[in-house]
Amino acid sequence: MSTDEQHRLPGHPGGTAGCPELAALTAAREVAPPSATALADVRAVLRAAVEREEEAAVVPATRPRLRGPRRWIVTGAAAAAVATGLAVLPVVDFGGGGTAADASAAAFLDETAQHAATGVQHSGKYWRVFTASLVPGTAEVRDVMFVDREKARDRILNPNKAGMITSWYSEYRGQWRWGTGRAVVTWDQLNQLPTSTAALRTRLTGTDFGETVRTVTDLLATSPASPKLRAALYRVLATTPGIRLDGAARDSRGRKGTSISVTYNEQFGPATARATEQLLIDPRTGVLLQEHLKIVTYPKGSQGRVQHLSTTTYLSSGWVDKLS
Repeated sequence: MSTDEQHRLPGHPGGTAGCPELAALTAAREVAPPSATALADVRAVLRAAVEREEEAAVVPATRPRLRGPRRWIVTGAAAAAVATGLAVLPVVDFGGGGTAADASAAAFLDETAQHAATGVQHSGKYWRVFTASLVPGTAEVRDVMFVDREKARDRILNPNKAGMITSWYSEYRGQWRWGTGRAVVTWDQLNQLPTSTAALRTRLTGTDFGETVRTVTDLLATSPASPKLRAALYRVLATTPGIRLDGAARDSRGRKGTSISVTYNEQFGPATARATEQLLIDPRTGVLLQEHLKIVTYPKGSQGRVQHLSTTTYLSSGWVDKLS
């Protein structure tokens, strides 16, 4: 730093002499760039400040009346890792209890949101989702679904005993929807959802913690959400109580990703159970690759009994103009 540059420092007409911190920087000659953790912290603070302004204008959405909402995809497994960070994002309790979001998971999801936001918006006649689902002890089921505003067409591909593939179609009429309970989102509402984290979190908060988690996951996995909405959904997950960063893994097709998980109370028939969802995410694109669902009940005197275990791999999704 030249003498002229020192004299131009605001508040320090005598250069670094009146500021020990600046003198130390000058002596060091070189300052290391900020860490990813520090950057994540700054982003979180700035975003929280913006959202405090936005929240004042948030009007809770009218809860739609339900016509037997369904979650047509069973959830699946995975894991993967990024460098851990110390970004602390604001945490909102959705009513399901649980500790604050793990700082490293929040930092990862915040970074994922940034990648998701850079995606390109497309359009087409049908939203097509191709999945492979597996329940232990059964054959893998491949499913292709084409969704538009009025109905969904579901083609199941199953191996028969001879090893050949058979397929058939099912149709679900009526406006398509994602999520469950009061947090459900219809096709028409999809493009009207807010994209600020606070407003979207308010809109998607259902009657219980698990309902919110399931709705966010459904939207990320199977809806034609815009890049901005996908980014907001990841930021909602980042503020989810109890979210954890698990580590690096591959999905059933060998694709690399990063795994997060969350556990919440779930109703399983007449019993209350604990559900754990693991989501495998491609950190470069923000695409959800795979989901794993495990439901454990705790009968009186029992250490826990696994009632459901399934893995769903999201092979591809996107807009198409033909049913093929």
